[in-house]
Amino acid sequence: MRMKTRTFLFPYWCQKTGWWLAAVSLIWWITIIIRALLDSENCVEMPDWMIQPTLFLSFILPSAALFLVCLSREKQEDEYIEYIRSRSVFVVAIIGFITALIYFPFTNIGVRLLEFSEYKTYMVYIQIFINPIILTLLYLIIFKGSLFINWIKSHNDGQ
Repeated sequence: MRMKTRTFLFPYWCQKTGWWLAAVSLIWWITIIIRALLDSENCVEMPDWMIQPTLFLSFILPSAALFLVCLSREKQEDEYIEYIRSRSVFVVAIIGFITALIYFPFTNIGVRLLEFSEYKTYMVYIQIFINPIILTLLYLIIFKGSLFINWIKSHNDGQ
């Protein structure tokens, strides 16, 4: 008799919803970029009452999409997928931890050791890997990439 393990993942339909939400947020970002390009040429500014909701949606939509995609079950969830999921989380946690170990001492000590322009340049690159959205994207790339590579291997072995 197989003991059912308790996981804290959303059902598979939430992943589909997350992908649709990701498509909507991509269209939203493209619309904002096109509007910004057109506004810069015509010097037409966005009304003040639209700025806050636009910024809010620009960050909430992709975050919600990533949240749903990353924390949802796969169509066929088994022990191997759980292993790949845990390995992906571990790799992302190590990357975030190492980045934090580099970033936080430099914010306190690095200012005194480097010129401000050099310090600012290095910190911008390091800050990218502390951002939770970037870490979530990295997890998604590692996890889905591993699943895709294993799918290709299984189909090549079957032929």
